[in-house]
Amino acid sequence: MKKCEDITSEYIGKATPNNGGVIKEQGYNNDLHSNEIAIAEWIVKEFGGNIVLLNEKNQDNVKTPDFLWHDRFWDLKDVSSAKAIDNAVRKGLRQIQDNPGGIILDFKKNAVNMPAVTRAIEDRLRRGFPSSVDFIIISKDKLLSVLRYKK
Repeated sequence: MKKCEDITSEYIGKATPNNGGVIKEQGYNNDLHSNEIAIAEWIVKEFGGNIVLLNEKNQDNVKTPDFLWHDRFWDLKDVSSAKAIDNAVRKGLRQIQDNPGGIILDFKKNAVNMPAVTRAIEDRLRRGFPSSVDFIIISKDKLLSVLRYKK
């Protein structure tokens, strides 16, 4: 596994803020997914692009990613600490495995120790991951970092 590459400047350089929109699949439940909607709107505001909010498949053992952005699957995970990252990344990787784009780690209002976050992601990815996956790390509705991992 390669170490992570900080590609925050690449994302910012390619960004077209507020250019695009949020599209909901038919039957999307706004009440159950208010956080996903808020983060999708935040992504459009920060980076631009069209985001499709995906419905859950409601089938046993079928995991659905939260978003389709730039023709790739993305999943949102709320995490409260670096320790919670392992489980969040494990589940997120399963949900995006068919067309990996990335995982958004939202720390909400919690403090973030980026070296601990990077270590926790790397520890999980040592056990297997797609050929490339990006992580958008946010806290307090602010972008902290975008990390890319490649095999």
